[in-house]
Parts: sequence; C-alpha cells; structure tokens
Amino acid sequence: MNFISEIFVLFLIITVFLNYLVSAKYRKYVLLISSIIFYAYSSTMNFFLVVVISLLTYLFGYLIDTKSNKKVLYCMGIIIILSPLIFFKYTNFLFEMVNRFLVCQLNYIDLIVPLGISFLTFQSISYIGDIYYGKIKHERSITTVCTYIIFFPNVSSGPIQKARTFLPQINRQAVYDYKNIKHGLYLIAFGCLQKFCISDLLYPIVNQMISNFKSYSGFHYLFFASCYALYIYSNFNSYSDIAIGIAELLDIKFGINFRRPYLSSSIKEFWQRWHISLNEWFVDYIYIPLGGSRNGKLKKYVNIMIVFLISGIWHGAGIHFIAWGGINAIYQIIGDITHDFRNRIYNRFDINQNTIGFRTLQKITVFILISFSWIFFAIPSFTLSLQAIKSIFMLDISTLFDGVILGLLGTNENIIFMFIVIISFAVIQIIREKKSLMTILEKESSLIRYTLYVFVTVVIFIFWSSSFQGSGNGGFVYFDF
Repeated sequence: MNFISEIFVLFLIITVFLNYLVSAKYRKYVLLISSIIFYAYSSTMNFFLVVVISLLTYLFGYLIDTKSNKKVLYCMGIIIILSPLIFFKYTNFLFEMVNRFLVCQLNYIDLIVPLGISFLTFQSISYIGDIYYGKIKHERSITTVCTYIIFFPNVSSGPIQKARTFLPQINRQAVYDYKNIKHGLYLIAFGCLQKFCISDLLYPIVNQMISNFKSYSGFHYLFFASCYALYIYSNFNSYSDIAIGIAELLDIKFGINFRRPYLSSSIKEFWQRWHISLNEWFVDYIYIPLGGSRNGKLKKYVNIMIVFLISGIWHGAGIHFIAWGGINAIYQIIGDITHDFRNRIYNRFDINQNTIGFRTLQKITVFILISFSWIFFAIPSFTLSLQAIKSIFMLDISTLFDGVILGLLGTNENIIFMFIVIISFAVIQIIREKKSLMTILEKESSLIRYTLYVFVTVVIFIFWSSSFQGSGNGGFVYFDF
C-alpha cells in the first residue's frame, strides 16, 4: 500500500478516526490491526514471516529481562532475528562470491525480499538491545511489541524507532491536538512536494543514465552524481517527512530523520544529519559496544570502518554498497586525522573559518565528496563506478557541450521548471536552517496562510492525479532496502 495512493488516504482517515475514538486500553489494538492490514495488503506472502519475527522479539525480550544468562540470550536473539534478513537479502550474493572465488556453480534461489525487513529487523534488535543494556524492562503486552515492530508509518522504510521512546507512546490515550495535526499535515504536504516536484522530476534522468551508464563520459558523470545526490535526498527525505507526519496525526512522535545534510561543513557532520535514525542505531548497538572512541585513535578508526562497512552491507548485497560504505569511512577518518593539521594551517595563514565564503566552500566540498560516493551506491558495477570517477577527473571539456546533458534535461520548459524548483528547494533548506517554516507561516495573515495551503493542495493534487496517477514516478528508493 503506497503512501501516495488513493486506498492509503482512505485507510489513513479511518485509522486516525479510530485512534482518537477508542480508549488507551484498545488503542494499541487499533494500531496493530491497521498495521497488519497495511503490511498484508503490501506483502501478503511474507506477512507470516513478520509475525514470527515479532513473536521471537517478544520472547527474547522476556528471556533477556528475566533470566541470568543475558549475554548469551542477547547474542542468540540477534542471530535468530537477523537470520531471515541474511537469508532473503544476501543468500544469492554469497552464492555469487562463492562461484566467483571458488569456481563453483551454485544455483541462485528465486527470492523476494520481504517489505521493510531491514528496518523491522533493526527495530527488533533495538528492543532486545534496550532490554539487555538496562534502558527498558521487557514489555508484558505482546500486542504492544508487535505494534512497535510492524507500525505501518515506518515499517517500509523507517525512520527506525528506539523501543525506549516508542513503546510508552502507544500505551497511553491518544490526545487530539490541533497543532500536532496541523504540523503532521504540513510534513505530509512538504514530503509530497519533494516527491512530486523534485524526486519524480529527476528520476527519468537518473534512471536513463543508470540504464546506459557505459555510454557516458566526463562531465556526464559529474552531472549524474549531482542529480543522484539531489534525487536520493529528495526521495528518501520525502518518505521520512510523510512517515513522521502520519505518525504525528496518530499522536505518535518520531524523531527527525534528516536535518538538511547538504548544508554540512564536514563529512562527520553530514552523517549526523543524514538518515539520523539509522546512524543513531549504529552508534547505540555497534559503535559503542565495539568500544567507540574509548580505546585510542587506531581502535576508533577501526570501529568507524566497521560501522560504515556494515552500513553498506545493510543497504544491499553488492560489492558497490560495501565500497560506498568504505569510501565514507575513509572520508571521515581522513577528516579526523587531518583536523588539527588543518586548523594549524588556517591559523598560520590567518584564515577566518567563520566567514560565509569559507563555510560555503566547506559545504560545496562536502557535497562533491558525497556525490562522488553516491556513484558507487547507485551503480551495481564497481568497475563502472571506478571508470566514471576516472573519467570525471580527466575533465574532457567537450562532454559539457556535446548536447547529451541538454538532451537528458528535456525541453526548455522542463529545464526552466527544474531550475526554479531546485533553487526554491535550496532556498527553503537555507531558511529552515535558521527558522521553522511553520513558525514563519504562523506570523502571516490568515489570508496569506490559507491561500498558500490551497495552492499547495492544488499543486499536490495536480501532480498526484494527472502526472503520476497516485504511485509516483519511480516510487521510493528505500523500499528496495
């Protein structure tokens, strides 16, 4: 069931109504039944697998909290809960590696990866992890645990929720608050605008270039890297905003998942702003248990590399995902190693790091480095990605004027529209760095506010019903993970 489909709108209206109608005692049942309907509608074949994962999560949570051999049970729980994810997502990749390096001929298995399995698996580990580390007690109600794992706004693509912040919210009465409803609708509207006006606009360009990646060179790849960077951000951030907005309509608070990452001044800062829920999960359940930064610089850098490599593997079965993770780890490690040296250089030449020019240069540098890494993320062939990077650095100026990029952009009208939308989006990002758009809107007159609301609603409806027929152009990227 797609967030931007007609059936989901009806489903959401009914769920929101029932959520506020019932008492605290029955609220979790409403949310669980709604989540079951959502998941079963989207992925009937794998629904029972999700039920099994939920029951196992509840069981191991209980055992870890009540038995003495907690560490053994925790490790056993992680292995068992991870098993379906490893089987469905990585079996054929492991077969491919065995065939390649051991010259075998293992036959691939025709597997359909269950919807949202990467996200609900991590949420399950978050639950038993929080119990193991003493942050929460086991939840007595199996209904509450199942609701937490399969909760429909975030089961498909996150944001990943921590058990210690989510569970208390579904055990209380839903309280209607006009401000929360309005803010939820604002997030949904802003998410839809990003999806329809930016992500779906860039998708045909990105998709065409990925399909014919070998045929491009030089500046074409630079253009691709920039487009993909904007595409994946607008696509995933749009989903996150919609999911957070839907949860808020139900009086459930999710944490922010993106905080304008392309305005970061360093790679480290970028990863503190990008997919925040996933990165916090890695910090809580992998980086800190490994020792974090407590055991010297070398161990710290090894831990950073491990976390990013696991992040790459989590995103998908492929050498290119591992390379993407490794590249970002190297970025961050180099940034940390050279931090003091760079500061000495700035002081030696009396360079003011707080000027707009210096900050802008930092942000551009981060965007370029991250965009290069997205090439490895987007292109299944590691070799092709390396060739693209090499071609970019050769800087064949003729590829900038050969008409290929203009051909990809389409008509003059399309180019103008794309330029206006992307510039507008960039300006909004800069404004939101200082102030909330909701705060700015609240200061305007009712006439201006409601005129804008009507305009945005009409724009969304036009794109939804006419151009994209409710499903969106290219869907949501992270549905594949």
